[in-house]
Amino acid sequence: MRSGRTLLLFLLFSISLMILSSCSLFPEEKVEAPPVLLDPPAPRITVVEVEKGHIAEEISGLARVAAVNEKNLYFKREGRVTDIYVSYGEMVKKGQILARLEIGDIEHQLKLARLDLEKLELEKERMSFLLGTSVSEYDLRLKEIDYKKALLNIEKLEKIIADSTIYAPFDGKVTSLTMRETNMVSEYQQVMTIADLSELELQMNVAQRDLGKIVPGLKARVNMGGGQWYDAVVTEVSSPSAEIAPGQPDLRVHIEITGLNKILQENNLKNEDIYRFNALYQTTIIIQEKDDALLLPRSAIREYGDRTFVLVKDGDYRREVDVKTGIETQTRVEILEGLEEGQQVITR
Repeated sequence: MRSGRTLLLFLLFSISLMILSSCSLFPEEKVEAPPVLLDPPAPRITVVEVEKGHIAEEISGLARVAAVNEKNLYFKREGRVTDIYVSYGEMVKKGQILARLEIGDIEHQLKLARLDLEKLELEKERMSFLLGTSVSEYDLRLKEIDYKKALLNIEKLEKIIADSTIYAPFDGKVTSLTMRETNMVSEYQQVMTIADLSELELQMNVAQRDLGKIVPGLKARVNMGGGQWYDAVVTEVSSPSAEIAPGQPDLRVHIEITGLNKILQENNLKNEDIYRFNALYQTTIIIQEKDDALLLPRSAIREYGDRTFVLVKDGDYRREVDVKTGIETQTRVEILEGLEEGQQVITR
């Protein structure tokens, strides 16, 4: 009996040891301290000051040295080019035939028609002399009708030849030639350009959306190379509503360098040293400009519906202020109303 109780105690003790040893196999659970909550960083803002300065609305592009008298030439009917009588760069005289389309035997028909007209004219004169004797007014009237029909036929043949031929409109130089013999061309297709190089000027192509802003008398600046800018003025502007005749150049602005003769004398230059035909020069036309204008970068201007406003920084606060803007460029905007110099404005 005693030995049985001893065995039971031994077994209980062994089981307890096994349970305790198995618990020691698991990692000890650690209790972490709660994280420290940090204040969120203050939002980063960019602030600029309203400042005074110069601002100008400008239209920039390339101006080409072109002839004052320059004309793009074309045939007034379609056809195949049979003869080109000039070459690129050749000097031509007014009225000179430059090129012609295939016209078949039209010239031969014209010669015959002129002979027929001469014959009818003689017959009409003879019948006018015999009117009232062997010739009646009816017969004379029929002959006059035949004479008018012959005139109309000659005019038709002459027009075919004229529309198939390009003549030099004035003395000048062939500055463009875009056709070859045997080429097919359309009516009014530009095939040649003639320029009178005795008088040159600057011409600047301008987009039609900008053309309405430009008027004669506006100031301009021309970079003639080497970083040298010359003052210039707009002398002529194409009408944005005008229809461009076939073969004529696109809408363009004519520009003249201010005091060119004085510049040539002071620098011992010739006119051709500055005006080199077909040369391209960086040119800026000043639409409007102002000194001591209140200025902000474009990124500071905000729009919502019909409102234009800015966010003004006032200590730790910000408030919306409606503004009225003036001259605008790609980077800056003139402020006409709503702000004063030195105020801080938050940009986007």
